Amino acid sequence: MRKWILGGVAVLLGLGCGLSQGQESGGEVKDNETGLRPGLDARLSLSKPEPQIWKAGVGEGFRSGTHQAGFSLGLALGMHRWIKSSPSHDMVLGAVRYGNVITDLVGQGHWFQGNFELLGEGFGGEQYYPHTAFLGGGLGILRYDFMTGTRLVPYLQVGGGCLWTDIRRPALGTDFEFTEQGGPGINYFFCRNLALTTEYRFMHISNAGIKKPNGGINASILYAGMSWYF
Repeated sequence: MRKWILGGVAVLLGLGCGLSQGQESGGEVKDNETGLRPGLDARLSLSKPEPQIWKAGVGEGFRSGTHQAGFSLGLALGMHRWIKSSPSHDMVLGAVRYGNVITDLVGQGHWFQGNFELLGEGFGGEQYYPHTAFLGGGLGILRYDFMTGTRLVPYLQVGGGCLWTDIRRPALGTDFEFTEQGGPGINYFFCRNLALTTEYRFMHISNAGIKKPNGGINASILYAGMSWYF
C-alpha cells in the first residue's frame, strides 16, 4: 500500500510539473512545425498555449485570475496554558481548498509587493484529547502573498466560517459553532505551478453566545500540504 501511495504522489508531481512546463512555454506553433494544413486544421489543433500563472518568473507576481487548489494535513494543539479558555483540546485535521488570485501585483517595487487571493476551504478531523470527538466545516479565507522574486512565497491569511462538532461540554454548548482562523505560511515552488505549503494558524471555536456553556476552544494548528496553481 505504501508503494502505491508513494507512486501516486510521484505521478501527480510529474504531471503537475510537466503541465506547468507546457503552460509556460508560450508562443504559437507554426504550420510547418506540426505538419498541418494552414487554415481550419491549424485552428483545430491543440497548439494554443495555456495562460501563464506568473507575470514574469517564479515568485515575481501572479496574474490576476490564476486558480489554486490544494490540500493540507495538520495537528491542532490546545492553548489553555497561554490563553484563558476551556482545558486544552488537541486534534488531527485535514483541509482541501480552492480559490482565485483576485488582483494583479500590488505595491510593485516595494518590499510588500504581492497578490491577494480569495479561497474557500473545507476541513474536518478528530479530537483525541481530552476525549474523542469529530468536527467538520468550511471557511472563507483572504490571503496576501508576498512576492520575493524567489521560489519562496510567504503569505498572511485570515478567515472565518462555521463547523459542526460533538465536542460539547464543558467547552461548548452547541453542536453548531463558529470559527475564526489566521496566521502566516509559506509556499516553496519546486516547479512553476506546484508548491509545498506549510503554515501556522491560530484557531478559535465558539458559538457567539447562542447557548451556554460557551468557554470556547483556542488552538495552534501546524499544517503541511501541497498547492497547485493553474
